Amino acid sequence: MRIGPDELDPLIANAARLGIETPLVNGYLRQNWGRCVFWDAGCRLHAELGVDAKPTTCRQFPVLATEGGLVLDPACFHADPDPTAPAPDVPLRGPAPVGPVQTLPWDDLELGHTTAARLRALPLRAVLEGPRLGSLTRTLLEGLEEAAPAVPDAGDRDLLQVRANTVLRYGLAPREGLADLLVGGGQLVVGAGHPVGAGFAAWVRLLRTGVV
Repeated sequence: MRIGPDELDPLIANAARLGIETPLVNGYLRQNWGRCVFWDAGCRLHAELGVDAKPTTCRQFPVLATEGGLVLDPACFHADPDPTAPAPDVPLRGPAPVGPVQTLPWDDLELGHTTAARLRALPLRAVLEGPRLGSLTRTLLEGLEEAAPAVPDAGDRDLLQVRANTVLRYGLAPREGLADLLVGGGQLVVGAGHPVGAGFAAWVRLLRTGVV
């Protein structure tokens, strides 16, 4: 998660109080096996220092206030938000766009084959059996490295296009070659027959570990 510039110093100070070194990497919360560095069977900031110690981005997760309205972080496993549901009880803060909306090449299966090869080189199973990804993420990514990439149908393409662009436009997974990895991962999720929304959420969580 990217942290607002006015919240960087307080977060670093709170991390020191909890004995956590280097909580941030280039303005993002540091990840430990796909989870926040403050996570230990729950948020330590919340548990030990109170909800006000949490950055705004965390207090309103998974809701993102964007210039186009409220959206969910694509790493959230839940469906799109109910428009009648009340907003989080915090002042909503929107991430600033870091890039334009893109039309992504979902028909280019070479991206899926390249992504699968990267997963096989990890190996993926050892990563999934790490301590922090969680059982649902493991289930949704199981066997992904052996899946044959597939072009998503029209409905799945629309869903993937929106969620991938949310990640890209708001810098929600700081990775080199992120667009190609999002497309390749989406093609593998489709090819593996996983539920596309939840499977893509698991893929975004894996990208946030930085191991792919």
